[in-house]
Amino acid sequence: HVINMYRNLFREFARHLRPRVTWSVVKTRFFSLLRQPGLLQEIRPISLALFASCSTVYCLSAAEKVPEEVTLVEKANELYEAGEWQQIHDLLVSHRNSSDPNVLWRLARACRDVSQLSTTSKDDKRKLVYDALEYAKKAVGHDPNNFACQKWCGIALSDVGDYEGMKAKITNAYIIRDHFVRAIELNSDDSTSRYLLGKWCFTLAEMPWYQHKIAAALFATPPTSTYEEALKHFELAEQKNPDFYCDNQLMLGKTHLRLGHREEARHWLKKTLEYKTYRPDDQQSQDEARQLLKSL
Repeated sequence: HVINMYRNLFREFARHLRPRVTWSVVKTRFFSLLRQPGLLQEIRPISLALFASCSTVYCLSAAEKVPEEVTLVEKANELYEAGEWQQIHDLLVSHRNSSDPNVLWRLARACRDVSQLSTTSKDDKRKLVYDALEYAKKAVGHDPNNFACQKWCGIALSDVGDYEGMKAKITNAYIIRDHFVRAIELNSDDSTSRYLLGKWCFTLAEMPWYQHKIAAALFATPPTSTYEEALKHFELAEQKNPDFYCDNQLMLGKTHLRLGHREEARHWLKKTLEYKTYRPDDQQSQDEARQLLKSL
């Protein structure tokens, strides 16, 4: 009964995706769900039977022609699952003139991921950060209703602010927030967009007095936020997708710490250290969590 129920759900999922996505893409997405912490053990007894039944529902015939953009996205997804950041960039950068927003936002993400590798030089990092913004803006231009395009445009614009100074970063604050808000409107289930909005709130709550003066000079109503607002977004992100991102757990710990919730802070900082590192910035989050725990 349980297998039939999941088979029917997966058939409905496949019906909506086909023919834009190949079976191996669905397979990758399916097994990425199975790898979510705490989920695999619960469904292990039925996972193989479920996957076998689903595979008969969603295999493309040998004669079906798959568009080049689909196979490119499929390959990029497979490399992302494997954590091959440089290979993703090398694959997608030759398609930088593509008009496919799903290629462009993935290229923006790849630029950022490579920029955060310890092996990337400072000069290359700067170029990659600006490249990411260029591709993300192109992606939004081609499809402003794609939540991932909006999300990565906000991320890239925020990263560029690190090179253009505090005034530029404050000037772009509302634009960055609007990209994250729009991404959430387009896909309310995306935990990363919710986390990003939380980090935007946290950054403003941390803003020192002299930066508030700069903001007041730039805006009639300068952007403001609180740790309470930030915490709400981080908690919503974690509720929607537990353990989805190491830095969200770090930010939960840091926000609780700012609010004086020492036990809650200790809980989330410890969870940050227990997180299985995957992305280039996970280790940075764990290093910061380790230092904060020493102060508790």
